[in-house]
Amino acid sequence: YPFLNASWFRMAARSRTPDDWDITDVDDSWGGAINAGWRDLSWSVGASAMFRRRSLDEGGDTSTYGVYGVLNPWRNHRQLPVTYQVEYDTGSLQRSSGRRTDQAAFYHEVNYVPWNGVILLLAHDWTDPDTEIIDDEDHRLQLGMQVSPYAGITLDGRLRVLFPALGQTGNDIFLQMHLYH
Repeated sequence: YPFLNASWFRMAARSRTPDDWDITDVDDSWGGAINAGWRDLSWSVGASAMFRRRSLDEGGDTSTYGVYGVLNPWRNHRQLPVTYQVEYDTGSLQRSSGRRTDQAAFYHEVNYVPWNGVILLLAHDWTDPDTEIIDDEDHRLQLGMQVSPYAGITLDGRLRVLFPALGQTGNDIFLQMHLYH
């Protein structure tokens, strides 16, 4: 089925706390987002865009555009319990000098379901925070497992290895529990 989500928003300055009971207590900053595509049980594709317009001391203007997709052969071939998802984003941001620069990011992940309630995953993400700066890209590999022992509970554990541009690798272990109803 096709889908479309759109939003427009106003923002308060980061340097002050807006009135909790007055939704019109905003400053001159504003932004918007749109997300559209097609969802299916065996595949999905989509595109998104988000922009923020704010003063330089509030972070400056940003724009982000992305495309993404999911392939789920498991839906049609039960002997292949694999799902692949991918996303590429590009955009621009305003430096503190007021000059604009571009940035990009890429993510992809493969999920394998050996048993009901257990998902093994392998993921890779890449980011280039400033395309004008040479060799500032980062890569991160993830190896993880998600276990749902009971309906409404998921335990997510991942080993993540960061390969930053500066050559100093970093490792961490990510543990998270999801409770839902």
